[in-house]
Amino acid sequence: MAKTDFKVIDISMKITNQLPMIRITDDLTVTVNNRKNNILCIQTMAKEAEGKEDKDEMAFMIKGLEMLVGKDASDKIEEMDLPLPEYKEVYNAIMQVAMGTYGGEETPSE
Repeated sequence: MAKTDFKVIDISMKITNQLPMIRITDDLTVTVNNRKNNILCIQTMAKEAEGKEDKDEMAFMIKGLEMLVGKDASDKIEEMDLPLPEYKEVYNAIMQVAMGTYGGEETPSE
């Protein structure tokens, strides 16, 4: 006979539906769109780029930033004209926050 008693697992405190934010400079804080569908679009774009012989890493990074932080914030990052290592640091931090892995820990959405 099947057991009908079960425990309810409450995850409601973990569901905030808020988007994470990153402070890039004192004057520039961006909101990261880490919604599932947006991340799936970026992953699809990455898979498509993998198969190309003439992949343009910078174009991919710029498009990825636009998708994650919006065109306006992405343009502000571009206007900073950062050295490439610092630009990659910004990109990687945004991507890691979007994926929930910044700093090796789950990224809170608060």
